[in-house]
Amino acid sequence: MQPSHSSLSTQAYQSSITVVRDKDRLLPLSNLLDEEEELLILSPLVKPLPASAAGRGLAANPSVESPGAPGGPMANGTVSPSGMSGESIFKELGRSIARQRNGRVLHTSYTANGLRPVHENLIHRASAVVVLTADANRNLYQHGFTKHVAMICKSLFVQDGQKREKPLVVVAVSSPYDFAMDPSIGTYVCTYDFTETALQALVEVLFGNLTPTGSLPGTINQSQKVHQSKQHWLVESWNEKRDADALDTLIQSLRQECPVNQQSELAGCSSSTYLLRNTLVDEAHYVVRNSSTRALYGFCATYYFASTGTGVIGAILVSPERRKLSIGHSLHNRAIKNLQSQSGLKRFQLGSRLPSVFLGIPSNSNLERKRLRQWFVNLGWNSTMSRPVCSMVIRGLSTWISPVDLSQSLEDIGFNLEQGPEHMDVIKDHVQTSSRQGITETYALALSLADQKTCGVIRARRSKDNATVGTVVVCTSECHWADAIPALKESGHISAGISSPVISPSAGGYSTLLQGLIMLGIRWAKTQQAEAVVLNHVSSSPRYGKTRYLLTSVSDRWRWKSRQPHGYGFQSATQFRGSVVRRERVKSRIMTQLWMITGC
Repeated sequence: MQPSHSSLSTQAYQSSITVVRDKDRLLPLSNLLDEEEELLILSPLVKPLPASAAGRGLAANPSVESPGAPGGPMANGTVSPSGMSGESIFKELGRSIARQRNGRVLHTSYTANGLRPVHENLIHRASAVVVLTADANRNLYQHGFTKHVAMICKSLFVQDGQKREKPLVVVAVSSPYDFAMDPSIGTYVCTYDFTETALQALVEVLFGNLTPTGSLPGTINQSQKVHQSKQHWLVESWNEKRDADALDTLIQSLRQECPVNQQSELAGCSSSTYLLRNTLVDEAHYVVRNSSTRALYGFCATYYFASTGTGVIGAILVSPERRKLSIGHSLHNRAIKNLQSQSGLKRFQLGSRLPSVFLGIPSNSNLERKRLRQWFVNLGWNSTMSRPVCSMVIRGLSTWISPVDLSQSLEDIGFNLEQGPEHMDVIKDHVQTSSRQGITETYALALSLADQKTCGVIRARRSKDNATVGTVVVCTSECHWADAIPALKESGHISAGISSPVISPSAGGYSTLLQGLIMLGIRWAKTQQAEAVVLNHVSSSPRYGKTRYLLTSVSDRWRWKSRQPHGYGFQSATQFRGSVVRRERVKSRIMTQLWMITGC
């Protein structure tokens, strides 16, 4: 290449470099930083450009290592973490900046592993941060990493007792549209590529030696379909010892959001609520967390029931201060990926009866319920099998008296309290042939060996042929999985739960048999010295529209514990895999907001 070519190249790069935004007038950095203050450079690992000297150097000597020890100081005051492939692309940029400002520069790389403790420590240490991105709309981890850094810079810098944002400059070194439409990035610069000449022009702009005159190619307006990519957060596996206290704090922050005149659906809930600790259930939970403070930004609970091939997402909770950042989206994707790896998976289920934190998508607000429902539909969930359900409670059980006329109408039906796993086969056949999916597991847990005294199943038998025509699960607040039903723990006294009634279609007299099972459940609760009974998962769909009327025939003390309906649905594992692929094509329509979501 002739010297005239080099001159033209330099002139082209200097003319094209663009400062898209500088809201807080951070540029030039020489006016912002004192000589003793440190500047942090965060760069992605990318392949070298063929036209760059760094690229030629790497190609000629691929075994070249970083001259500095990992995390240690390099020449001219630069810091490099390790000699990983691709790191040398921006190494010379760090050296050029250090020479330009005659001060200390910290330089480290980031990868798809997200924000690590070393990054957080360096951000706290530095007085200003420069983040480089290269096609963040295709390399989604860069988008999520940059937004995470921006969030820290806005909230954690304190100087002289006054809180103010830590200066952050984002530089797109490839596509100019990484953050072109994101006003939350206050200072945004574009170089259009990352050859040495382009990066040298960047150094001159950052420190005021060159006035940028470039502009973004084309015209961007609100009518054009320029969509921000989903942020990708690092999702880690739940560790009870590490994360239990942080989850309790997250749950408490969500409870505090509930209006004063309403009871939070998380009342009585704690971190142990989501831990079933049962050999019949394969549970795996995930968190998005701050590795420095150990605070949880998000939590997701998943369960796999091998007996029915059902993979369950039981809850997705997101911190109120961290919403609209796609944390819930990242947790959902990790949960689906884990459940798909289970052998024998037949279907997905959104939420479960155990843990019974929510019966479905929370619906205190009809608008919120519709939004959350659409959020899941956009992710590929089938909403056609949804139905509204709720919970009811009787208090002051000691003075309850069973209705005489109801007992007389059940003379041809025999009732037994079944406790222990030896009864599971006959009850399982009845449940699987007479109910919707998602109930078998509740019966299996109720008949497990661990809880023969504190829970069981009331079975209704037809006298003439001994056929099972109805069942219902009963338990007390003393059973080992009662933590998974927070309503049983709210009063502080012994309470009982009645859940998952199943009536055979061949029984006849559905209403009378349902009333009989509930009545027997209340009688059993009284023998356990319970002071209240929670009837869990009562359907409010048109098919069961007379449910509350039927229950008042057993007792007129029933009160709605949760008046709002909840929705739940199932999704074939095969269908959902197709939906995941389709979701990539309609990602522009997917909402990024997530409140706290769970369903059953």
